[in-house]
Amino acid sequence: MIFRHLRNVRGFFSDYYLGSVFGRGSGRRRKLSDRETQLAYSRFLRIRERAEGHGTDAAVNRERFVRPLLRDVLGFHLGSGEDRVHRLFLSADAENSGDAPLALCYCGGWDEDLDAGRGAGQPVHRVETTLARLELKHGILVTGERVRLMRAPGEGPRGAHLEVDLAGLAEDDDPESFAAFHRLLSASSFFPDATGKIPIEEIERESRRHAEKVSDDLKQAVFTAAESLVSGLIGDATARGRIESALALSDKDLRVYRDTALLALYRILFILYAEARGTPALSRVILGARPGR
Repeated sequence: MIFRHLRNVRGFFSDYYLGSVFGRGSGRRRKLSDRETQLAYSRFLRIRERAEGHGTDAAVNRERFVRPLLRDVLGFHLGSGEDRVHRLFLSADAENSGDAPLALCYCGGWDEDLDAGRGAGQPVHRVETTLARLELKHGILVTGERVRLMRAPGEGPRGAHLEVDLAGLAEDDDPESFAAFHRLLSASSFFPDATGKIPIEEIERESRRHAEKVSDDLKQAVFTAAESLVSGLIGDATARGRIESALALSDKDLRVYRDTALLALYRILFILYAEARGTPALSRVILGARPGR
């Protein structure tokens, strides 16, 4: 994925979609960032600078950082809530009029660990419970260090989420990661457009379509490569005099060549996946070496 300060955990979106389709921007643009997102980036930096160092208490962080971030950068109104889980609206008028919330927001402390705790006390569990009760699809968890987008239970893989490293965005000049964050999590992404479609749900559907296409293409490519590899192995064995010809092989022998080719190809795919994820130790395990060597 091209966005340095976004973590796509457990396939919340398709990595291919985020990096190769969504990341291209619109039309002929090769970038997501534009004047609007640059201005929003500047607002984010000012808000975070003013809030940093004023304590880690969740209530203080909510008023000093979370509320301004949601309002002035992402366009949400932080509505009523309990146990730190609040409803998100387009405006205070929308809340007062009894409109359904667009999503939920968990307001954490500045450096709170969103995965800490167990059972009902865990932030994610609190949001999941409220999403199910209100029949909403998305929750946003915010601390001073990160923002996490998650789905309601049953909507996608268990534990899948998209996480934004706010500290990294503040420390590094990364307009593309910020632009992706802004586009995905702005209030307008959760509000029906002129056609009645909700942008974030359309993005999720498009991501799934691309993931399915990549899976089908990869499956076909593996079988095509396996055929070529089997042909090469048999040709090599024939050239070395180990077998007379391919016609001399039994069905059992051919299956051995096929399984060997597929095993080699799948190991290569896992190694490439591990390297792309930045986990070379996994590559060594796949190759049969001990971790650390």
